[in-house]
Amino acid sequence: MVTLGTRDSGRDNNLNLLRFCAASLVVFSHSYPLSGHLAAEPLAKATRIFDFASIAVIVFFAISGYLVARSLDRSRNLATFARARALRILPAYVAATFYAAFVIGPWATALPIAEYLADPRTWIYVRETLLFVGIDRLPGVFADNPYPLAINGSLWTLWLEVFCYAALAIAGVLGALRRPWLALALAVALFALGEYSPAVVAWMPRGDAFLGPRLGGTFVAGALAYAWRDRIPLSPWIALAALMVGVALLDTRIEVYTLYGAVVYATLVLAYHPALDVPAFRRLGDYSYGIYVYAYPTQQAIASALGPMPPLLLFGLAFPAIFALAFASWHAIERPALQFKRLSALPT
Repeated sequence: MVTLGTRDSGRDNNLNLLRFCAASLVVFSHSYPLSGHLAAEPLAKATRIFDFASIAVIVFFAISGYLVARSLDRSRNLATFARARALRILPAYVAATFYAAFVIGPWATALPIAEYLADPRTWIYVRETLLFVGIDRLPGVFADNPYPLAINGSLWTLWLEVFCYAALAIAGVLGALRRPWLALALAVALFALGEYSPAVVAWMPRGDAFLGPRLGGTFVAGALAYAWRDRIPLSPWIALAALMVGVALLDTRIEVYTLYGAVVYATLVLAYHPALDVPAFRRLGDYSYGIYVYAYPTQQAIASALGPMPPLLLFGLAFPAIFALAFASWHAIERPALQFKRLSALPT
């Protein structure tokens, strides 16, 4: 049987496609609360536990855990790893912060523009967001929206992502990525802390109190899959069975392990199984990150301008603008940064 390790060395995968679909699903799901129809989100209405955005972010963290573990394993040292992560995350993150504060903010604020720019809260937003602290408010912006005040509610997951990078770096220093049993022991220890130490969970970045710690566990599961990649079979049938078990055990004590674990495994199967490969999509850029970081303020701006509307109308109006921003971000900001990352990784 094909294993994960035999398939992850080249570029024959569906990672860009999966991330694009996940980012688009976040935009779709957020269209419900941001248009004033929070209770109508289809998956949340059906399950009363998850919405589509939650599932999409779980997919993101599963992929991120695996790929960032691989990046760390292949890095010459921690400085190289940190530089690579910074060049992938920060350029578009900074651009999205400035987009919200200095493009959307002056247009949407109820204050005179000069007063808005002179207001300390504008600069606090910029400073705290760039420091991954998270004060998601700008003066006079979106106060009358169906989902009021929030500027970019998606960014909290990136603060958690950076936290996970730091934790993974510690595991890498301990040699866990090249010692599967040590990686498993560390993962079990972390899951035990999550279960039995509320103080540890409270210390984590938690933009969403329900989802935050579980996403951290999802990242750990993705990294653990990398450590065990040579022993993990890629089977759509196993993935389907695992998802069925996970759904059957929803709303139980162990759902966080069964369902989240099943989603991690199914994500990696969809990404790497040769029978599921979609090569045509790989010729396109990776627009998922741009979609993710520019979507929320763009949707809020449209809701501010037009008021309450059907969620699908908000999605239809917002997505072309969001994709245009993501396209420009990939070609003008993210891709050049990645090229610099590759050049900086060459021996000197």
